Amino acid sequence: RETKQVETERMQALQVVSLTLLAVLAVNAQSIGSGKCPQPPVQKDFDPTRYMGRWHEIMKFPSPFQLGECCQATYTLSDGIVLVRNDEILSNGTISFIEGTAKIVDASEPAKLVVSFFEDAP
Repeated sequence: RETKQVETERMQALQVVSLTLLAVLAVNAQSIGSGKCPQPPVQKDFDPTRYMGRWHEIMKFPSPFQLGECCQATYTLSDGIVLVRNDEILSNGTISFIEGTAKIVDASEPAKLVVSFFEDAP
């Protein structure tokens, strides 16, 4: 009977360890620092046409909304709105993409754009 109790306790301990490990693995890697994020200066004399084109990702933090490799972003200017397309190659070889827009919210700060991938979403 004592052996049965020890076996049950071991099984419960194994379940706790397994669930704890699973919870740790489910957490995405984040950049950790103290205090607020630094406020980078806004670029003066921003020329959006120089920003247009295809940009390739060099490094990234893991995130659940970007699981693929060889990620790239393509920016196109159309009637004062920047069209955004992000592409990635998934593990099965298919290309996944999402399209959105980037808009200038405050004309006095044309280098600050708000990017949205879903209609009416910030």
